Amino acid sequence: MLNRLFIFAVRVGCFHVSKAGLALWTAQLLLQIWSLVRMSFYLIKTINQRIKIECSKDFYCSVFGSLLANMVINPIVVSLVLARLPQSIDVLNMTARLLLRNRYPRHWLTPNMFFIVLLMFVFIVKIIMTIKSTPQKYPELFYPFVLTKFVPLSIILLKSVLCVVAQNSYEDINRELEEIYHVQSNYNRATRLIELMNDHWFLEDYIESMTDTFGPEILLITTNIYIQFLLYSYMIIWQVVVRCEIMLNTMLYISLLFELIVIIGQFIYMCYICDASLNELRLFTLRVNSRKVKVTALGFFDINLSFLFASIGGILTYFLVFVQFQMEGYKRVLETNPPNTSVSEYCYSWPCLEAVYIVKNSTISNLTRV
Repeated sequence: MLNRLFIFAVRVGCFHVSKAGLALWTAQLLLQIWSLVRMSFYLIKTINQRIKIECSKDFYCSVFGSLLANMVINPIVVSLVLARLPQSIDVLNMTARLLLRNRYPRHWLTPNMFFIVLLMFVFIVKIIMTIKSTPQKYPELFYPFVLTKFVPLSIILLKSVLCVVAQNSYEDINRELEEIYHVQSNYNRATRLIELMNDHWFLEDYIESMTDTFGPEILLITTNIYIQFLLYSYMIIWQVVVRCEIMLNTMLYISLLFELIVIIGQFIYMCYICDASLNELRLFTLRVNSRKVKVTALGFFDINLSFLFASIGGILTYFLVFVQFQMEGYKRVLETNPPNTSVSEYCYSWPCLEAVYIVKNSTISNLTRV
């Protein structure tokens, strides 16, 4: 019955809502719920194991916040996709119509598509390095967590691909407008102008439908990217640059660096490609009048390069606050230890919440489990 309702809500096109598709997204939602429940029990366990939680002492709170943000936001994103599946299929059918209207040949592996492939490759390498660098004491926790991260990444890449299609379509319209000048027949010129006008209105409807359909998901995913970007930057710079602990577990910090590259890459690419597609639209509006079209996240903010630069400034501000907060705690740690003693943190097992501290001085080395 649900499948029939979904089918009636979707316009006729290349794509449709199938039982297999509904089953796949339902399975993904169940996996997200399982990961949320399992991770919740694990986080409560780590809290009970610690005598005292001091966020300025180590990066326990940073890892805790990163895991909690993923586990809360990702199930909501999957639920929204499942609830709005007809609208998503409708946008895909509109995309297919735009691809069929492609008037000029293009290479299939453009720089934009190459970047998407590269981003997926880095993400897979990061997973492999995480497996190699840290013992998997909780495989039933790690592998579902990795699978749940594919959905937000795939939505970002899908939104970017849709913006690429819109950009190419606007390029075709602008190019054909330039060629109309050389058409001799007034009838042919008028006919082509009418076709271009229809294509233009269809494109504006397409961008508005894309924004309305994926707006809530993009808003949540962007919020999660903010959190992950801030926390991962903080952990890497503090542990590697300030405390110089990269030699203690080199593969772990390289894995964190790859994760940060994926986070930054998908955010920059989404802002860049949406801004590029709208630039083509602005070039068209210099020739004719049209309504204002924006790619937004549920109307809260526009997704463009201006938003990217503003985000970098905001994240940098919070990062400096985090570092200042951490410096005070690090001073207290140094004051409580004897002179000529260094305290290093070792990742005992993924996700590095059960801390092992290595206390070293000139004569003795101890392992202290907290």
